[in-house]
Amino acid sequence: MGITICHRVRRDICEAARINSRRFMMDQDATIAKAGRRQSFTTTNMNYEYRDKLLEPYFDEGESGGLRYFTNLPLKILDELISHNFVEMEDWNSCDGVAELFLPFLRNNPEFTAHGYAVMPVREDARVTIEGVERSAILTMDEIIDFAMTFRGADDMELAPNYARCWYD
Repeated sequence: MGITICHRVRRDICEAARINSRRFMMDQDATIAKAGRRQSFTTTNMNYEYRDKLLEPYFDEGESGGLRYFTNLPLKILDELISHNFVEMEDWNSCDGVAELFLPFLRNNPEFTAHGYAVMPVREDARVTIEGVERSAILTMDEIIDFAMTFRGADDMELAPNYARCWYD
């Protein structure tokens, strides 16, 4: 019995296997699915201390698999992370990426916030990945329409009169 891994976790699992044991993938009889494309990763800033200082108020509790998740990240902090080259900006599968998809929406709807994860220091890079946007408040009809039209291709979307959240794998 093998394991099929989607493209978004392929790099993370392969890197973890390289760090912990090169035999991991072979021992698990893992199969890597060819699901979409992912451009080369270009984040070069390794200043974990500054990155984590920016993200600290938004981190969820604990760490999982070398990743630390965050929610409710406002546009101002996202812009600061981008300006220091921490954020993974490339597109993947059905997501057009931060620059093409999330930033324009957040600039038009600044009450929404971003969610995603940060790679922890045990790993090769200090990247921050934005997985989606969210808002928990009464939404205007314009916000509902803009959200639904912008994120109709999301892997997961929840939309109600008082809540909106999308997530891309």
